[in-house]
Amino acid sequence: MLTAIFSPYVGFVPLVLRLALSIILIRHGWPKLFGPNPGLKGFAGWLGSMGFPFPIFWALVVALLEVVGGVALALGFLTQWVALLVVIEFAVIMLTVKMKQKFSEKEFDLLIFAAALALVILGSGSISLDSLLF
Repeated sequence: MLTAIFSPYVGFVPLVLRLALSIILIRHGWPKLFGPNPGLKGFAGWLGSMGFPFPIFWALVVALLEVVGGVALALGFLTQWVALLVVIEFAVIMLTVKMKQKFSEKEFDLLIFAAALALVILGSGSISLDSLLF
């Protein structure tokens, strides 16, 4: 079986998930936080148009989670907590913003949700700041 071949590398699975997820989150959060398009104001305006209360607050929270949380995931720092917040973020996205969209428009969000949920369960792995500090 392939399991026997790859079993020595199981410890790298959380690292691979963390790095992939962190790249995606930083890439999506950077323009929200630093603009120019959409920028924090533009993102907050979009959230407000979707009916979210306190849009500037939530825009800042989401942008910081994606950028700062993405860096934390890359380093393996507070991985399970950051991943849990990402799970919540993407559950909200899928249940509100993307609810009426076709499945093909939700696939990427579902994959981010699943990767974050896997990290909540698996933890950061041995190649992480978490393993050094805690």
